[in-house]
Amino acid sequence: MPDKEGNITFGVVGLGMGANRAQVVASTPGAKLVAVCDLREDRAKTVAERHGCDYYLDYEKMLERDDIDVVYVMTFSGLHAKHGIMAAQAGKHVISTKPLDVTLEAVDALIAECKKQGVKLVTDFDQRYSPNAQTIKNAVDSGALGRIILAEARLKWFRSQAYYDENGGWRGTWALDGGGSLSNQTVHFIDQLCWIVGDVKSVYAELSVMNHNIEGEDLGLAIINFTNGAKGAICGTTTFPRSLYAGVEIHGDRGAVLTTRGKDIEWVWAEGCETDPETLRVEPKVKNAVEDMIYAIKNNCEPQSSGEEGRKSVAVLEAIRKSNELGRPVQL
Repeated sequence: MPDKEGNITFGVVGLGMGANRAQVVASTPGAKLVAVCDLREDRAKTVAERHGCDYYLDYEKMLERDDIDVVYVMTFSGLHAKHGIMAAQAGKHVISTKPLDVTLEAVDALIAECKKQGVKLVTDFDQRYSPNAQTIKNAVDSGALGRIILAEARLKWFRSQAYYDENGGWRGTWALDGGGSLSNQTVHFIDQLCWIVGDVKSVYAELSVMNHNIEGEDLGLAIINFTNGAKGAICGTTTFPRSLYAGVEIHGDRGAVLTTRGKDIEWVWAEGCETDPETLRVEPKVKNAVEDMIYAIKNNCEPQSSGEEGRKSVAVLEAIRKSNELGRPVQL
């Protein structure tokens, strides 16, 4: 329940990127950060002092608090479901950073537990809340681009070996990261394809370790078929000389959108199909996962980026791994 000022109260667990999310909570109207938790006391204490809240080294202790409405899970990917389920069983709503977990089995267990406990589940795909992403979805949904032919998720970034080795070397592992460059970085744009273009029917993929000492891929390539007949492609790598770009490119028989060549959307129109982009622009109803959760709680509705929505990209990632193992296309 909201506090006496009407704020929805939050606790954040995992203060790597979670330190950023603690700041998001603290700066969002209608939200109040009351506690943070991390295994490292130096990080927990620093974040708590910055925001004037309590800190914990024991997650179960933080969950005992009655004045926490929502737990924001920012731990290692392979622990998201475990920590989310613990929060749900303590009666807390759950926001989990992407991906919801590294296997569909774990994701389904988290979704089921949240439903059982009557709490809401938000998947934090922050790209979904951006005006650009909302506008692209509107362009596709409205038919402005015509019949969708090809949708691509593309990410070319650099990550050093030190990046993979830090914090116990969890990144790039199957158990805690679900792989590498696709599951950790490119998943944002795989999610956008699922959200904007539609359900995926089949996947053929090849995963490679080209330039790092890791278990999972640092180069992943996939060809996908959507149920609506469109084709898709995924290219995600952390072997590029520097972090150059990431985004989606989607085209139909009337027009195209690209977000890989700059911060703004690039529009390309077929002759005679020119459309004023301003007529397609959409301003998001909520601007981040915190606002998404607050709106869902106060209006007793499904979040915009729900657990079921977060499940879709994990299903694609699992099919990609299976396709790579079998050397053939895999049906979803």
